[in-house]
Amino acid sequence: MQWMRFLTVILSLFLLASCSTLRSGTGVPELNSPSPGATSSAGETPSFDPEFSPEVRGAGGIALATIAQQQQLINRALDQSPHTEQRSGQMRTDRVGVPEGIDKDSADRAERAEASQSDSECRVFWPSEVPVCGAIAESYAHQGGAGSVLLWPVEEAQKTADGKGVIQKFRNGFMVWTPSTGAYAMKMEIAQAWERQGWDTGKLGFPVAEAIVHEETGNLAEEPDQESPPPSGPILQEFQDGYIAWNSFAPAVVLGKEIGHHLVTQWHSEPFLGSMPISDEKPTEDGKARSVETNLGAIYFHPDHGVHEVKNLIYEVYLQNGAERGRYGYPVSDADEYDPHIPQKFEGGAISLPEELEKRGTSIVDGQEISNLLIDSLKRRGLWHKAAEIGQ
Repeated sequence: MQWMRFLTVILSLFLLASCSTLRSGTGVPELNSPSPGATSSAGETPSFDPEFSPEVRGAGGIALATIAQQQQLINRALDQSPHTEQRSGQMRTDRVGVPEGIDKDSADRAERAEASQSDSECRVFWPSEVPVCGAIAESYAHQGGAGSVLLWPVEEAQKTADGKGVIQKFRNGFMVWTPSTGAYAMKMEIAQAWERQGWDTGKLGFPVAEAIVHEETGNLAEEPDQESPPPSGPILQEFQDGYIAWNSFAPAVVLGKEIGHHLVTQWHSEPFLGSMPISDEKPTEDGKARSVETNLGAIYFHPDHGVHEVKNLIYEVYLQNGAERGRYGYPVSDADEYDPHIPQKFEGGAISLPEELEKRGTSIVDGQEISNLLIDSLKRRGLWHKAAEIGQ
């Protein structure tokens, strides 16, 4: 029945649009096993403001609109050929302006250095005089240099705590390199979670790929238009032993390999309705599996059953029956997104959405017939009043 597919889509979109309400006033749940080197204590709420990038070790803390403005200014300047000598009124700072927080004399020296530099190991990227070297320089240039969301370098690269690689701080992000993993950019939102679990000495290890951005939102190095802020997620970045995921409505969360890989696959196959994790992955109460909360439900990884997701109204039925602790146990299959008549299978049985909808019946609300199961789901999430307002 197409109306049930429509009902599921509408609920998914409503919950996605309401994520800020779902997470309002809450922090990321405490990490399961925080690393000794973590700078935030377990359960501590990371600072979060959707209008600003997080501040980590002196980087970031910038309004998203300001980041976009700085990118636009820098990219306009980079369209101007650099001068090898100081020329009054003709430098990039004269023709385009000076980025916020940069001294004009320093930017002019950076321009002269950029114009005269050869194919050396280290490079200067206007408007900063701080050199960027080796594989990090190559990757940074590929990202778009100072015109990327990272903006300009503020410190020279330093060795990581374990001595295996180097990390360099930029105005709005970091780049990390090791001989075995390569060089990758790290947005402030990802860096905040990486710091929270111990940097390179934590359980995740080093990044092994660039961040994957949800297909509906653009990409990390994309140059913004004249009015839009930089892409605001969701993003997912892979590390040696897991993933960090971030959505624009909450701090980033840490995931294991299996659930992280599931999300990567899902974002490619279902870019519009893909789930967004809103909690760190954690062990279930019986210790047999691991799970992560999402805006649509929950994702489970069980070594015997693999990764399966329970979401939308099936998740509501699952919760009302005790979730994994109840009669159904762990999921052993996924729901069919296009045929709701196919039940989702669990260790202890199956949940059929048509049967549950018929069993629960409907209520008349303001003259409209609404599924009681949908009402239960919206009430549990504290969203029933919002749905009522929309329906008026």
